[in-house]
Amino acid sequence: MEMPLPPPVAQALKLLEEGGYAAYAVGGCVRDRLLHREPNDWDIATEALPGQMMAVFSDTARIIPTGLPHGTLTLLMGDMPIEATTFRIDGRYTDCRRPDSVAFTRDIAWDLARRDYTVNAMAYSPCRGFADPLGGWEDLKNRRLRCVGEPQERFREDALRILRGVRFCAQLGFAVEGRTEEAIFACSPLLQRVSAERLAAETERLIGAPQAAEALRRFWRVLQVFLPELPGAGGKAPECTLSAIRRLPGELERRPLAQRQKMALFWAALLAHTSGDGGAVSGAQHADAALRRLHMDNETRETAVFLIESLSRPAPWGAPAVGRQLAEMGKERFFLLLSLQSAFFSGEPDRLRELREAEGQALALLEKKTPLCVRELALDGQALSALGIPAGPQMGRLLRELLARVLDGECENSREALQTQALRLWKG
Repeated sequence: MEMPLPPPVAQALKLLEEGGYAAYAVGGCVRDRLLHREPNDWDIATEALPGQMMAVFSDTARIIPTGLPHGTLTLLMGDMPIEATTFRIDGRYTDCRRPDSVAFTRDIAWDLARRDYTVNAMAYSPCRGFADPLGGWEDLKNRRLRCVGEPQERFREDALRILRGVRFCAQLGFAVEGRTEEAIFACSPLLQRVSAERLAAETERLIGAPQAAEALRRFWRVLQVFLPELPGAGGKAPECTLSAIRRLPGELERRPLAQRQKMALFWAALLAHTSGDGGAVSGAQHADAALRRLHMDNETRETAVFLIESLSRPAPWGAPAVGRQLAEMGKERFFLLLSLQSAFFSGEPDRLRELREAEGQALALLEKKTPLCVRELALDGQALSALGIPAGPQMGRLLRELLARVLDGECENSREALQTQALRLWKG
């Protein structure tokens, strides 16, 4: 079996082999290439020790010693980072994250045996071929997720592997092998020992994945271990939440969004119904507490909480109301809210039609360059001063009133019209 490799990866493997060291592309990049997916990053495993790797790449790569005690270097080959690690055998794990010690080996099979899932325990070398001692290729063809070795032992070594397994189901649409699934549920309390940052990062990759709703339906109570705010007695996820998460990707295709805006939407969908009987404000408070506990960045957390607070807000009707909401929220949050509402209310045709009409009216206002804040008005404080209106709080109130009249369609956003309106308001 041959596998195409990016030129920097092929070059790195070639240099190691020419130096006399066995070397393979390994792990998730091999899995993704076999699935005809583009890998997010590339990892190499080699029998070369860290010092030997440094010698091999001294003239061809920038070397970053990212994990020397564990045999890991990052090689910058052109613009591509490649993580290169010596074949190793892991020692005991006492912190549910990293081995206390490692022993280097010259056998790729031992290195593959320490990994989490069989589909991540495959390796490929252009000159040595395909290494798959644990049956990962067969599991990949059968779309099956199976732990390497004893599942509970793998999860006790690194508890984040539990959540990674759920994420792989969400990304790849795989079923979980029976013993592995039993261990996921049995060991899920260990997630309480994982750092907030690692949980947050893994959850984001999960909830934004193509099959997220199906994975969450099956493993909802796993997330409840570290997100006790999530509703659902007996570990059963609310259908409205699953439906919204399933529909969000389609909503996101309607307009380009920055990555943090996308994630704010998914967090809002996941946490929108944490309130029980407490109403929207209570739900937003629960969501805020959960995201703070996960050390979420302020922008994502504040946007998600705003969306949850605003989820039940009626769609604005008519251009003036749409303009006022655009001005109040800002266009980014306005369209994010429409996307979240559309995902939650897509089963209500009348509500969805109102949301689409509001979207169209907002786009028309933006196309006409309707001002959404006082600094976008066709005159400013200096122009008002020239009319004899003194600077100070009254001028600020006057500018805000002019903006409101433009948004309500009572005044054009032209210098002449605004001057006339300003004098009338000032003298009246």
